[in-house]
Amino acid sequence: MAKSYKEYRQLVEEQGQQLLDALAFAATGQLEEIEINIPEGVDVMTDLAIGISYLLDDMHGLLSEREEREHELERRVAERTQELEQALAEVQAIQRRYIQREWTAYTADAATSEELTIPAPFLPTVETAVANLQTTVQSNGKTNLVVPINYADELIGVLGFSADELRNWDEDEIAAVEAIAEQVGLALENQRLFDQTQTALAETEYQAQRLAQLNEMGTAFNAANSTDEVFQIAGTFTLKILDGARASVTLLDEGSETFEVLALSGEKGAIPTGMHLPVAKTAVGKAITENRLIRQPEDAALEDYLDSSKLAEQGIRSILCTPLVATGTVLGTLNIASTKENAFQASDVNLMRQVTTLLASTLESRNLFQQIQNRVAQLTKLTNIETALSQAQTPDEILAAVAITVAATASVIL
Repeated sequence: MAKSYKEYRQLVEEQGQQLLDALAFAATGQLEEIEINIPEGVDVMTDLAIGISYLLDDMHGLLSEREEREHELERRVAERTQELEQALAEVQAIQRRYIQREWTAYTADAATSEELTIPAPFLPTVETAVANLQTTVQSNGKTNLVVPINYADELIGVLGFSADELRNWDEDEIAAVEAIAEQVGLALENQRLFDQTQTALAETEYQAQRLAQLNEMGTAFNAANSTDEVFQIAGTFTLKILDGARASVTLLDEGSETFEVLALSGEKGAIPTGMHLPVAKTAVGKAITENRLIRQPEDAALEDYLDSSKLAEQGIRSILCTPLVATGTVLGTLNIASTKENAFQASDVNLMRQVTTLLASTLESRNLFQQIQNRVAQLTKLTNIETALSQAQTPDEILAAVAITVAATASVIL
């Protein structure tokens, strides 16, 4: 049965209002409140409802995927934190190992220290005491008493006395000298342990500072307003964390034959921001094509590649190039350079990998967010269409709105 104009308009308004309500919930993020019923009687409304339902399904999927990415980022940060804690534990273990073999190092150091000349008449007594590892008394025109200085069964020196006249050292005198020798050994050992502990504590504090800077970088990433700002933050913090002279982010150009320097912190020099270089015959290109970290000069001389040789000319002596991988694809590299020879050790390499992973995870999350924003823009377009239909007053206005709607709906769905 044919509907009157009034009935037709009422049907359009009712169906349009249902779709507007759905869009309003979507705009506020309340996707769980949305239930799209496909209306009948108005073909355009039916098509719009189907299109909106598809878009909402996509939005559900994107939000779910974004949550998974956020959980993955949290998991990775937790893993990296655990790795750094393990690294700190290793430093403490190294400290203990240093303490266990301290006098081996002491002996090696002593060989390069200023040596005192032992008087010839005193030398045989010293040699005997050292060879037998026991208190020795000898007479050779003079009466010599030599007591080995030991700590933890390790000979570290001797304490000797020589009398101008021949004399007998009684037991109390020998016991007193042996007690002095023991106290000398303890004092020397305590000083050495104190120095080593201070060194280990300084290393531990340095690692803790770098861990704190890594966490600060993650916070700065979350507050960034654009991808370019993310790249600038990455360069700035990489420079601080790895204590380098220059840090940069590079991205592959279309076609993957060249790359561009997008962000740069520290020394500008021969390779400034915006410069394009070939992937072939460059250290950055090698890191990209082989998808592995390149450390120079350990992996290759700086003069072997176009980009690193340019940096070597301005005083750079050490470089790390780390592949930047997001969603399984190598996008470019994160790089750090230093004017010091062999500046980057194994701990620096591990930390560089963690910085790069955090940057890649941030880029993945921002990509998902951009996709969601695109979907919201499409829903906004549909909202405008619904508004136009609901405001139509005459059959001609409805037909005109329908014509616009059909064209817009096709572009949104496609």
